[in-house]
Amino acid sequence: MAEEQRLLYVAGTRAKDLLVVSRSPREGGRSTRSWGPLEPFLGSVPELSTPVNVALPTGPAVQVTPDLREADHVLREGKRLAAAQASWAVESVTGTAHRGALPGQPSERGDRREPDTGMAWGNLVHRLLEYAMRGHQHNRVHLERLARWFTVEHSELRQLIPDALDTVERVIASELWRRAMSAEERLAEVPFAVKLPGDGDRPRILYGVIDLAFKTGTGWELVDYKTDQVDLESLAKLYGDQVRQYATHWAAVTGTPVTYAGLYSVRYDTLTSNLMAEEV
Repeated sequence: MAEEQRLLYVAGTRAKDLLVVSRSPREGGRSTRSWGPLEPFLGSVPELSTPVNVALPTGPAVQVTPDLREADHVLREGKRLAAAQASWAVESVTGTAHRGALPGQPSERGDRREPDTGMAWGNLVHRLLEYAMRGHQHNRVHLERLARWFTVEHSELRQLIPDALDTVERVIASELWRRAMSAEERLAEVPFAVKLPGDGDRPRILYGVIDLAFKTGTGWELVDYKTDQVDLESLAKLYGDQVRQYATHWAAVTGTPVTYAGLYSVRYDTLTSNLMAEEV
């Protein structure tokens, strides 16, 4: 009933100049009296007059010829092609193909992927860290229940939930986490998009997601979690440009300087140096 009243309110308040309320002359089910709840308030509302005879305007007669059909086809096709042209382009900040593969499938290095690699594992760890950073409960029992829910469609990860929880607990115990939790403002898994000049008149929309952003007295610090089984130097080479783009556009969007932007290896509990000051 509450939902019906909400829809009735929406329908009744969309009109700008005139609202026409129809009233069924016959009794019946509720489907015949959609505006029924308004009837007690319609006693003083005038009934609209219905014209008996309505003369429809007649247009000029057109002789349909093969040439006219062809000309109309060409016109329609031109309009369709014009409408199909993209008026703006979308580009992800990531710009780097994910190196993960499904468990048991070969990776780019030629060895076999384990369940604790690839996008599914990374998504699990990221979602648990996001939940914990937002200030919710993050004791191990609660996080384990969440992890089981997050892995409903990835049964191969169920056996690795203890490892995922160990990983998250290491991050929570880190100096980085302590600084983020004591910051005046912090955000987790925050999406953003900026409009940039593109090719010709077509603008470019650049979008991305920042894993962790927290604000200190000197500015913002941005951190991108990484679950890759590689060292920090390799991570910086792979994702350094991505993080620098995050920092550049985050500073422009917020109007506040970014004092640090780097990568955090959640596997090895290590943080890169400030990648804004490096050209890898």
